[in-house]
Amino acid sequence: MTIETRCDECEAKLRFKDESAGQTVHCRSCSAELIVPDFSQNQSSNKSSIHPLIYVGAGCAIFAAITVSIAVHGFFKLRETIAESQQEAANRQQPMVAERPTPPLQIAEPPSPAFQINGEDLREIDPAELRAIASSLNEKQRCAEAAQVQYWAVKNDDGNGQNNLACYLSQSGAIEPAFYWLQVAALDEGVDAQWSEQDPDLAPLRADSRWSVMRSYLRQANDYWRSSNNKVTTVIVPKGIAANEPIPVIVGLHGMGSNPQDFIDDSLQDFADKHRIALIGVSGTIPIGRRSFVWSEGTERDRQRVEQALAEVANQITPAPGKIILFGFSQGAKMSIEIAVRDSQRFAGAIVLSPGGSGLENREIFTPGTAQKQTFVISVGAGEHFGNKKMASNYASLAKAAGGDVEHIINPNQQGHTFPPNFETEFERWVQKILAGR
Repeated sequence: MTIETRCDECEAKLRFKDESAGQTVHCRSCSAELIVPDFSQNQSSNKSSIHPLIYVGAGCAIFAAITVSIAVHGFFKLRETIAESQQEAANRQQPMVAERPTPPLQIAEPPSPAFQINGEDLREIDPAELRAIASSLNEKQRCAEAAQVQYWAVKNDDGNGQNNLACYLSQSGAIEPAFYWLQVAALDEGVDAQWSEQDPDLAPLRADSRWSVMRSYLRQANDYWRSSNNKVTTVIVPKGIAANEPIPVIVGLHGMGSNPQDFIDDSLQDFADKHRIALIGVSGTIPIGRRSFVWSEGTERDRQRVEQALAEVANQITPAPGKIILFGFSQGAKMSIEIAVRDSQRFAGAIVLSPGGSGLENREIFTPGTAQKQTFVISVGAGEHFGNKKMASNYASLAKAAGGDVEHIINPNQQGHTFPPNFETEFERWVQKILAGR
């Protein structure tokens, strides 16, 4: 059995094991502190029961106070408590700039590894190619070599990939260098503090006595970045298109902890020119680093971030009415289908690749008729994690029930949590199919 609840700060739906009841934890999406409800106590007492999906978080004590007021102090005290809770909620919405934390571990920068591997000079190879090589080596459990290659990717690309470097070093047993780069990544690239608590790559670091200090530092770094106004929007405009000419638009929503530069980049210029379609990359609602973002998994909040990005590029492109396609991977895929269904007049549909996230599907928005004249391509790998395959299946069923045209793909040649191997050839077909439905 599990306990389902929702974060008061970012509206993400969360699921915890029964033994977590009553414990203070952090939201996996925004790291806000919350208390896991203990429904067994509600059932065994005469107090008013609380619905499993009640908002919790900083307002948890407020709801407890309200429950006591009902039983003891009556209506007027309840009204006073509600007023206080509303004021506290308003205070939480006030922008506050967190203090930039100081790395707690005094570790000198590790020496550079060898710049040659198999006779190749890693300093001369494109950083994106180096990251791909490092990832492949890591999958083969050649972690030390992966760290060596990743180091030069980081050095050749303004620090991009520091978090993965820390992970590869951790898996290879290089604890001191791993701690060093994790500290650097937290304040520069961005590290999801909540995920770091369960990331298998960081297990060797969590076994170290210094992890409790590092845990606190990672959370402080997340708070620092969340209080910033950091956001990124990338745009690709087809050549020869005037800014006021209505054209279809593809809006890309990246995966958890990534950024739009890794999702919508110049490699898609030829596609844009060929099909006279603009492409926009949108950074997630919550910044956790200079180039690392996550989505809140609150459908309305994330929809507003998409609309904000569209407004930012309004002087460059004019979306054709009803012909905006949302295109997402992992956590971005989860939000792409939910945002699309939320406004079927504005969005033609969504390309949903390997949906995932920290919360559950927002089933409430998939009511009959909400996805009329929308088309959804939902793709997942046959060898991916069960949770990704289950979420893809759930969204396919929900979108169909809501009146959408759904193509549900389970790719037999895709074993990992990545883009399907036939993405480049299929992407064009998916886009044309969705636009044809309008």
